[in-house]
Amino acid sequence: MMWVLLTKTPWKHLSDQSSSLSGRKDRLLGFLLVGLGVALVLIWLVVRRMGPTFDRLRSRKQLLRKLQNTHDLNHTDRRLMMLLARRHRLEHSSLLFVKKSLFDQAIHDSGPHSESYSDLRDRLFFQPREGDEH
Repeated sequence: MMWVLLTKTPWKHLSDQSSSLSGRKDRLLGFLLVGLGVALVLIWLVVRRMGPTFDRLRSRKQLLRKLQNTHDLNHTDRRLMMLLARRHRLEHSSLLFVKKSLFDQAIHDSGPHSESYSDLRDRLFFQPREGDEH
């Protein structure tokens, strides 16, 4: 569609320096079309560049959700984990399922949720889930 608009623009009038109203309208239309074309190209480049970043963020969320479902975490437990991830400024919240020391630091600090963190840590790292053979 953009190509059709560009071919229909009276380009010969763009260089017309006359002060007639139609000449100014044609120039303005031409500049707007060129600006729109440049803007569309820039948007396309940004979206193309950011695509892998969005995919990576989506896969992180999917992994976290899968781990939370696997460990049968309820809403309160999930909220506690997100608080802990924010507290440690984790780029990847799924690290909480691997690094027990993140829970240990929160429990040691004796914050308002230290007992809840202790219970959650024990369930994640010390209690075998149903179906696990040990």
